[in-house]
Amino acid sequence: MTNIGKPGTAGIAARDMHFFWIVDCSGSMQIDGKMAALNNAVKEAIPAMRDVAEENPFAKMLIRVIAFSSGATWTVAAPVPVADFNWMDLQADGVTDMGSAFEKVADQLETEKLGARGFPPVLVLISDGQPTDDWKKGLKKILDT
Repeated sequence: MTNIGKPGTAGIAARDMHFFWIVDCSGSMQIDGKMAALNNAVKEAIPAMRDVAEENPFAKMLIRVIAFSSGATWTVAAPVPVADFNWMDLQADGVTDMGSAFEKVADQLETEKLGARGFPPVLVLISDGQPTDDWKKGLKKILDT
């Protein structure tokens, strides 16, 4: 946690706010330019996220990204402050293993990993299709954290 440098906030520590992008990179995202649209939309959202973070000195926004297709892979595994975050374009291929992504995200939602003083995490799911794995099991794991 960091001390805030704005007037009237001396000595106050910012609380972490973890933001997770959970992104479908399955083959169907290639159709009709969906993957390119997703990459562009997130790139356009980042400056607005930075503005919101700047306007809220009591929160430290940290971003992570998990991509899922045939399995799930952290493309940004360690939390990155939004001020330092840069989106790397994702590619589409494979099936839609959404449940795998949910389980990996759930593993990161434990208080010991997020910090006891943090704000509730924000999970943003972007997908165009029907999951090909047991997404309900993964979702239950998230909801049970």
